[in-house]
Parts: sequence; C-alpha cells; structure tokens
Amino acid sequence: MNQRGWSLSSYIGYAVVLLIFVLIIAFNVIKLNSASSGNNGGNSGTTMNGENKVSSYSEAESAVVDSLKGYRADKYKKKDIDGTLIVTVSELISGGYLKTIVLDSSNCSGYGVISKDGSSYEYESYVKCGNYTTPGYTSSLDK
Repeated sequence: MNQRGWSLSSYIGYAVVLLIFVLIIAFNVIKLNSASSGNNGGNSGTTMNGENKVSSYSEAESAVVDSLKGYRADKYKKKDIDGTLIVTVSELISGGYLKTIVLDSSNCSGYGVISKDGSSYEYESYVKCGNYTTPGYTSSLDK
C-alpha cells in the first residue's frame, strides 16, 4: 500500500488469488461428489442394501464393463491375459467389483469378456435383465 491507497494492480492481484482459491474449492467439491457416486452415473443409484439401480439396459452393460476394468487391473497387474477371459456378474459381485444390478425391479445376471487386442484390452458385457438379453448373450457362459 502506498500513500495514495491501493493500486489497480494490487486489486487485480488479490482478485486472481481469490479466484484461484475458489477454483480449487470448486474442483475438490466436484471431485468429492463424483467419488461418492462410485460407478453409478446419471439417474442410477446405490440403495441401502447394495443394489445398483439402473434405468436402462445400456447402463447395466456399462456397469459390467466398468467393473471388468477394475477386476483386470487387480487380478492381472503383472501378467497379461492370454486369449479371452470370461468373468460372470456373480463373480464380480462376490469380489466386490460390482453391486447387484437391478432394472425395473428385477435382478440382472450376465458376464463380461476381456480380450487382448495388441497392446490394449477390449471389454464386452452381456446381461440378462427380465425379458431383455444383450444380443450375442450365451446362457451357458452365465453360470
């Protein structure tokens, strides 16, 4: 502060510092909100009894793919998957990677397929929810 009061550059400097603090706080609030929602996006939600309520078949399939990625990252950290790996929804649930998927008051079952394509992995999910089954679903793989 000089004898004439605060200069314009001082006001701008304080405003920039204040803006940075506000942005940091906003970023942390958004990050906290997204972390508390877990794998559930959009209108879906986890109920008190550990169900993952989804509003569409594609949302159910996406939940399986998301859990497959976590499963592969945990189980195959230091080794590659040779060929194709099939993981059932019940195995993902028992391993804590997925909550029971519920669509229109019916539990969904299914399986996911992890395959290696060159240096990357491909994930496919097949679900059975009530009368709906993903095209290509094979009931013998859903144990």
